[in-house]
Amino acid sequence: MGHYKMNDSSQKHLLFALLACQNELITKPQLVAAFSVWLGDRSKGLDLILVDQGSLSEQQRFVLDSLVDLHLAKHGDLQKSLAQLSSMDGVV
Repeated sequence: MGHYKMNDSSQKHLLFALLACQNELITKPQLVAAFSVWLGDRSKGLDLILVDQGSLSEQQRFVLDSLVDLHLAKHGDLQKSLAQLSSMDGVV
């Protein structure tokens, strides 16, 4: 079985979700529930699914979307942004 390579849109959704979790705006179970819906039907963004499920407010979605843009601007691309998040797991 080969590796599934995520496209930029998928990676941006993942970055959004990870930032939401990291900033304690959603819980891991909320993330898993939204991700399950999104994997079954990607016609709606993960951010909108989280709002629809009541896990995020529209204001939180807007702020997180801006945070994703800032993160991408700082790190240059999605791969570097995701790598930076994963390297911060041990930071308290």
